[in-house]
Amino acid sequence: MAATPFSQIVNGASQNHSINPPRLPPPAFLACNLINQLETNSQLLEETSCYPGAVLLHSQQKTSRRSAVLGGVSTSAAAAITLLITQTITPPVSLAIVEKEKETDSNNNGWWLTGPLPVPTVTNKELANGETGTRSFLRNGIYMANVGVDGSAFRLREYAFDLLALGDLMGKDSWNYMRKYLCLKSTFMYLDFDKVISAASVENKQSLLDLAVRFFDSVEDLEEAIKKQDDGMIETRYNNTTQILHEVRAKMA
Repeated sequence: MAATPFSQIVNGASQNHSINPPRLPPPAFLACNLINQLETNSQLLEETSCYPGAVLLHSQQKTSRRSAVLGGVSTSAAAAITLLITQTITPPVSLAIVEKEKETDSNNNGWWLTGPLPVPTVTNKELANGETGTRSFLRNGIYMANVGVDGSAFRLREYAFDLLALGDLMGKDSWNYMRKYLCLKSTFMYLDFDKVISAASVENKQSLLDLAVRFFDSVEDLEEAIKKQDDGMIETRYNNTTQILHEVRAKMA
């Protein structure tokens, strides 16, 4: 019996149906037509080797004729159908991409730090207190992502806005929270001011440095008043700090 080419299988199967073919993806639709044709002639797949998705080994051609027919389709035909569907649906995976992903996973996952937290450094030593050589509000163990100079200026403006709402925390039951909030925000602003000042032009560097020193001096005074829990002192020093915070926001706009 002469075998029918694969193109005639698909065209003949579509012409025998009077109704519209089911709306399936092309690989699945071709596989369904192929299975229907194989139910009447189990030898049709031997001539479909020209199709990239259906490849039969020559060593198996003789044994395929003697293979048992399961549900109208021989075992060799079922294997060819599985190969057809797999190769037409599954996209090829590049070995280079796989090796690159393995190398990336072993060195850096790209999402979080795999080692200890980097310790931020300050270039402009003039930001520190002239008497102590540091700032009392600075906190350790804080990770700051490298957001660039523009990102640091943006964060300075936003954190200044956050500290303007610090007055809402004033009260005898929230002194501890108020101090922690002030120190945390001021630590970030201390490091951000250092980056902005280092990248500023010669004409603007001194004015930025003077503004930062005045602000951090006022923060230390406000922190000391919070420690003493003196309402009058806190209100006075907080009002002084808010005036400088408005200057910071205007400077970083």
